[in-house]
Amino acid sequence: MNSNMTATQSLWERKALLESELKAINKHLMADTNWKKKAVECLANTKTLMTTIELLVCLLGSESFSLLRKEERSLQVTNLSVTLSNLTKEGYIKKVKIPGLKGNYYGLSNWFDKDNKVNPQFANLTVQTFLSNSAIPVSCCN
Repeated sequence: MNSNMTATQSLWERKALLESELKAINKHLMADTNWKKKAVECLANTKTLMTTIELLVCLLGSESFSLLRKEERSLQVTNLSVTLSNLTKEGYIKKVKIPGLKGNYYGLSNWFDKDNKVNPQFANLTVQTFLSNSAIPVSCCN
């Protein structure tokens, strides 16, 4: 029984070490990825307001996104949320709420006026158009 305890303890310690290494690898990969530039490109290419998850799918591609484990997906969402927050603070994008819809949507700053209303030249981004075209185009950022 004592040797079983030691073997089990050893496996748990190895698992913790591997998870720590995986976290460090993911952090390194995230640092190498220029998510700021790519997030802005996704918005510009799709010409539509997007949620964090939609932007993540755009950045990673739908196939890669679907292959992520729950923990990895959560880590990626957190990292992208930080990136989107920084882009908002830096003035590259704006975060808006759409009445009747859950969550925040992001768009390029030049799509909006100072009151967060859509500029006339970007009238195709109205809520009605957005709601009828909410799927991410296949050509997005891949």
